[in-house]
This record gives sequence, C-alpha cells and structure tokens, in this order.
Amino acid sequence: MAGLLQYPECEGDRELLHLIKAKYTLIYVRTWEEQRIIDSLAAICERPEVNLSGVNVWDAASGLYDSNGNEIDRGMKNPEQVLEYISKKAAEESAGDDNAKSSRGPIFVLCDLPRFFGDPSGQTRMTPEFERQIKNLSKTLRECSISIVIVSPDLQLPLTLEKVVTVIDYPLPGPEQIALVVEEGKRVLMASRRISPEAAATSTEEIVRACLGLTLYEATDAIAKAIVVKNCFDIPTILELKRQIIRKGQVLDYVHSTETLATVGGLDGLKQWLKIKKHGFGDAAKVYGITPPKGVFVLGVQGTGKSLFAKAVANELQVPMLKLDIGRCFNQFIGASESNIRGALKMAESIAPCVLFVDELDMAVGGASEGGGDAGTSKRVISTLLDWMQEKTAPVFVVACANSTRGIPAAMLRRGRFDEMFFVDLPTIEEREEIFRIQLSKDPRNRDPQQFDIAALARVTEGFSGAEIECVVGDAMDTAFARDGSEFTTVDMLEAAKSCRPLSEVMSEEIEALRRENRQRMRPAGKQKPAQAALTATAQAADRLGKV
Repeated sequence: MAGLLQYPECEGDRELLHLIKAKYTLIYVRTWEEQRIIDSLAAICERPEVNLSGVNVWDAASGLYDSNGNEIDRGMKNPEQVLEYISKKAAEESAGDDNAKSSRGPIFVLCDLPRFFGDPSGQTRMTPEFERQIKNLSKTLRECSISIVIVSPDLQLPLTLEKVVTVIDYPLPGPEQIALVVEEGKRVLMASRRISPEAAATSTEEIVRACLGLTLYEATDAIAKAIVVKNCFDIPTILELKRQIIRKGQVLDYVHSTETLATVGGLDGLKQWLKIKKHGFGDAAKVYGITPPKGVFVLGVQGTGKSLFAKAVANELQVPMLKLDIGRCFNQFIGASESNIRGALKMAESIAPCVLFVDELDMAVGGASEGGGDAGTSKRVISTLLDWMQEKTAPVFVVACANSTRGIPAAMLRRGRFDEMFFVDLPTIEEREEIFRIQLSKDPRNRDPQQFDIAALARVTEGFSGAEIECVVGDAMDTAFARDGSEFTTVDMLEAAKSCRPLSEVMSEEIEALRRENRQRMRPAGKQKPAQAALTATAQAADRLGKV
C-alpha cells in the first residue's frame, strides 16, 4: 500500500488523528481524495498510542474490503447492511474481555454513504429507519473504539444528523506532498531512461507551483501528460490541464493573461500603488512586520480598463490568476451555493500566492442586498465571502471590479476587506494619447504610433473610454482594408471617432452621479498634478472625518 506515511503530515491528518484519539464516532470528511484519507487513517492506526486494527472500506459498488483491497464482503452493497455489520462489531468489542480488546477497531471508511442521505433540494429524503439506524449506531460506538469516517467531496448532511456527526475539511495537497510526487516521478523516469537529465532539469519548485490546487492524482496526471506530449516537465502543458480541471467546478476559472502594466493606458495612480504594495508579499516583508496585502476594489465607468488592469496584476506580482464567478454559484448550485463558494475559496488558498479576480461585483452580489427570493442563499454566500476576506491569512490578493456601488453590501466596501479603493474616471487627454499608442503598437496591429497624429486623435475623442478608443482603431482598420487593402491613416481613425457616440454621452447622467457619489471617498486611479493630489487628499480626509 502506498501509504500517506511517505508524505509529510498536513493539517487534515493531524485533525483526523486528534478526533480518532478522542474517540469521535462519526466523522464526515469533505474531500475529493478518498485514497488519501484511507492512507492517512491506515497510518494513524499504526501509531502506538492509537493501536487500532486497521481500516475497512465500503462503497456501493464493491461492498466491504480492507485498505489493501482484500475482500471482506463484496455482496454488502446496501448502506443499511454495512451499518448493521458495524453495529454487531461494536457490540462484540464492547462485550469482549480485556484480551479481546487488545486489538481494537477497525476504522470504517464509508465512501458513498451521503448519496443515500437525499439531495440538498429536499426532493428526495432519507428514510426515517435509515436515519434512526445512524443515530443508534452513534450511541453504540461510544462504548468501543470503532469510528466511522464518511468521505464525500460535498457536504450533504441532513439537519437531524448535524449534532451527531463531526465535519472537517481535508485540504488539497500542499507543496510538501506534491514535491515528493515530482521527485519520485523524476527518479522513476530517469531510471527507466524515459527522459534525459536535461529534460528533467525544470526545477521541482516550478513544477510544484504549477500543480498547486490539484489533487495528488490530478497532479500526477498533469505531469504524465506533460511527459507524453513534450517529453519533459513542460510547465505550459501542466498549466493548461490545470485550467481545464479548475473550470470543471464552474465557479472558478484559471486565467492566463499576457497583459502587463505597460499595456494598460492611464491609471498611473493605481499602478504606482500596486508597485508599492507588491513588496508586501514574501518572507522579507513578513520579517519586517508587514501584513500581506488583502486586495483592491476598483470602481469606475465601463470600458476604462478595470478588467484589463486586473489581468495585469497577476503578471506584475508573478503569481497565477483565478477568476471567481459568483453569479454561476447562485444560478447553478441551488441548495449547495454556500458549500461551493467555500470550495472555491479553499481552492484559491491552496494555489496561493495568487490573484483572485472578481469582475462586475455589483452585478454578482446586488441581489443579496435586495433580499431576493432564494430563501437567503445569496446573503449567506456573500456572508461567507465577507468573512473569508476579513479573516484570510493565505496570500490571496483579491481584485474586485464594479461599475457601481449600488447593491453592494456596505460591509464589503470598507478597509480591512480591501487595502484600498480606487475610482477610475474617463481618461484625460494625456491618457488618451497613451491609450492610442498602446492600441496601435500592440500585437497583432504592430503599427508605429509616430506615423499617426496622436494629439489630434486624443483631442477628438474627449469623453471616450479606453474600450471605445480600441474600437476606433479597429473600425479604421476594417474600413481601410475593405476599401482597397491600403494602410489605414489618421483620417480613417478621425472618421471612425466621429461615427461613434461614446457612453459618456449616452449615459451622461449616470456617469455624473457615479462621480459625485464616489470621487471623494475613493482614491483616483489616474495620474494627478501635485496641487490636485493635495486637494483630493484633503477632501478625502475631511469626508472620512465627517463620518466619524
């Protein structure tokens, strides 16, 4: 048996050990990794201070067998049968003499039991007889050393059993566990000469970082695919498979972006803040006494580069980026939304350090503050997110973007949840010039900005957002190519700008209201002149003091 003794203990292993030693009878472990739990419990049984006779495993397809796969009763596929079997074992042990009690246990791992508890929506329910059988068994087990460990990736526990079952979350493997998988993989592959020493030269630390957030089996599969496809420990191949695995949950997405702060026009104040804050990550900052940055809230007019900035943050910090879609949690996981948001946040912590991007926060959580008709599910999901943002210790940097603060709970928009809040207004003339240069020179356009009258273009696009400027460049290219395939010019872009009615005209009242409500209480994301910056800082201080 490839026991968990080969791996360093994780917090979940220690928690299991404490519960078994304290003779907890019914333990519900939430995890995707049944085998890791079986291996961990087998290692616990071998400890002298525990001295249990081993682990027996039950599932609905194979019946009852021991942790090495040896058959005990393959016909025992009904949950009532296995619970009756455990009850008889407990009675025998309780009635036995001291010699019989010298070999105690075993621990029973029940893999499919929650499938018989009914579904979270309440459309199917556990029978009263089955429920009573579990309650009676919890009493019987107190008189002996037998424990039952229920394993499931999600929590499906009826209200009537909450007080007799102890629930723990078993974490995904950390760097120490994955590092041993990587080192063993390198050793085996090099010994069999399937890869050369040069092909195995990728550092273990890089491979481990790419595999964080995966189960041990998923990490092994990702590494195996990289070896098959590239004949080496190819990081991009591992990351692509990781992205596909994470997307299965439908709440998180692994985002690979080539954007950098240099490809984001304007937002100089926000960029400068980030360059200072990024030094708060790492051991040196911890020794200095700096708390790792929590994140930033970016509010502003649509199309002004908020999402673009968020994608550039991960590259600036040189960490992976996850995108959290709260709306999917509400829409697709009815009855289990809270469980899924917790799972997504735990996934982010397992991958940390990372960036967690929440786009259009106002759209995602607006319904929660309005009550909704979901029996309070939205409020509980937002409460879970708020508690995590306040208490998290893992280096997960949250970047939340919104077009409005209406609908967002006030508790979310305070210091402590975010390190700072920024307001992004429409770009100034200098920022529009910078955006034109970036849009013309970036791939795949690859044009020389000096060949165009950037100053004239910036003047005629007053009130345009960055996204609208990008559309002006694209429309000009389309027009010139359709005309005769000739190179597009400044004139083409001027004409494209004239035919575009910017959002600042269509929604002028809404944008002005957004400015009035948030300019003073949030830091400006754009570059400010010294006098303007001092005036803004004074106004912000007065506004905050006035609310004390």
